[in-house]
Order: sequence, then structure tokens, then C-alpha cells
Amino acid sequence: MHAMLMESATGPGVGEPALLKRYHGCDSVDHATGTVSFQNGMTVKHDLVIGADGVGSSVRRALGIYPQRRRATSTCYHCVVQTADVRRLGLADMSQNDALEYWGGQGLEKIVFAPCREGEIHSFYIFFPTPTNEKEEQIEEGWDFAGDRRQLLAPFPTLDPALHALFSHADPVDIRPWRLFVHEPYPYWIRGRTCIIGDAAHPMLPDQSQGACQAIEDAAALGIIFGRSYLYTNDIRSGLRLYEKVRKPRASKVQAASARARENISERIGFSSQKDGRWYAVADEDQKLTIEEINEYNMHQHIRNQAVLEYS
Repeated sequence: MHAMLMESATGPGVGEPALLKRYHGCDSVDHATGTVSFQNGMTVKHDLVIGADGVGSSVRRALGIYPQRRRATSTCYHCVVQTADVRRLGLADMSQNDALEYWGGQGLEKIVFAPCREGEIHSFYIFFPTPTNEKEEQIEEGWDFAGDRRQLLAPFPTLDPALHALFSHADPVDIRPWRLFVHEPYPYWIRGRTCIIGDAAHPMLPDQSQGACQAIEDAAALGIIFGRSYLYTNDIRSGLRLYEKVRKPRASKVQAASARARENISERIGFSSQKDGRWYAVADEDQKLTIEEINEYNMHQHIRNQAVLEYS
């Protein structure tokens, strides 16, 4: 997906291709003029500044937004097992399975599996209760940390032997602790010529598998609003107000539903529509997130309904 998204931004298509520059950490943003100063001393000026710089966003801080957050009740390890190793060692090969698979799920302990890269790797997310000896102020949020097989297996002493064998051969380079936090919705996403998207705007727990999806929706909304169907390129600030009006309520609902699904699998899209299921129990029927409102969403229509007539 990373390669596909980069190609869509920098490759051929409508408009001027984006130029990808590395080693440009954001230092400050002048929201009125669209001027960005980087830690390497470089300065640029643009009509529109989009902060897509993740959960620790520098652009978000420049907007004066400071997260209200709390540690999630669970933490997670992500690990990868090469399918070639699975076959070579005679382990359980699930690379041809077409759907997410769950072990557990009714409580905090849960293991989620998906084959990735066309079956080249087995990808596992292993959730378990957050250790009580970890102090929140000492834990850095994110997933770019190192782990090992011992840490991976420790929370599950009675793990199914087939899974234990797989995890015992996880690639050490790809064992990553994922330190999870629940963020309250931010009060705003825009100021002047600046906006934030993705994890910079609405970091969410992974339990709806919607983090990247909602980031892509953010980008799509900006593409539509500042595209050829509207005249918002003549008024960047009005275009950004429309972006926030369209995106913030939807992403905030997904964000809240992801937090509920961390502890109650009935709240997860797909499960939330199975009212006759044995374990079905959502907190609020009016607030639950459904697979239909995710998959049947019409962004073009939503923007058209909210756009100011003079810009249409």
C-alpha cells in the first residue's frame, strides 16, 4: 500500500506530481501565510499546508492542539512470520486464507491474523491487558519500538501449541510493541491555510481496522474539495472549513467506535449488525458503527450537500 500511495502522489495523473523530500522535520508553521520552517533550516511557502505527520504530529502542536488522552486497557504486539519459514518448518500455514481470523475477542485478550503481501507473510496482532506496572507518563505512544519473542509469548502461557510454534519463529526484526492510547476528539483540525489529517487529526485504536481507511478518506475529501468540481482553490480557508465540517464528525464517530470495540467485539463493524448473535451487546444502538455506513458511504454526495453554492 505504501508503494501504491506514493505512486499515486508522485506518478503520472491529473495535475502536477508531488515531489517527495526526506529529512524535513517540521519546526514551525505560519498558518496565515502557509510558510513552513523545517529543522534542517529550509523554509517553504504554499497555498495549503497539510499535516499528515502521524500521532506525534508537529503540525498539530503548531495548531495549538494538545491531546487529551488516556492509556488503553490493552496493549499489543505485532509480529510477522515469513510464509516460506512456515512451510519449511512444517507449521500451520494460513497464508491462503481470505479473511481476518480471530482467537478470543470477548475480552481484552485477542489475537488477529491476516495473510499479507499476497500470502508472503503471516501477520499477527496480539492484544492483552496493559501491564499494571507501566506508568502512563513513562510510556511513549506509537509502534516504532523493538520487542522480542520472549515478550511476545509472555502474556499467553497457555497459548494453543500451533500458534505458539508460529510465534516462536516470528522474525525478530518485525516484533513490535504497539502502545495504545485513547484520544478524545480534538476541538478543531484547521487554522488559516493549515489542516491535519489521519493520525495527526484522529488517532484511533485499531479495533475497527479503520485508521488508514479514515486517513485516505481525509485525503480524498481534500482532493474533491480542491479539485475541478469546485472553486475552493480561490478561497483556501473556506475549503478547509468544508473539509472539517465533512470529515470531523465521521472520523470522530469511527474513533469512538474503535475505542468501544477494544473491549467489546460486538461494537466492531460486521459484528455490530449481528443482532441475533449469542454475544451481541452494543452500548447504544444509535451510536454504533455499522459496516453499511463504512462501505456504502458516498463522499462526493456528502461534500455536494455541504458545499456552499458560490463555490460549486
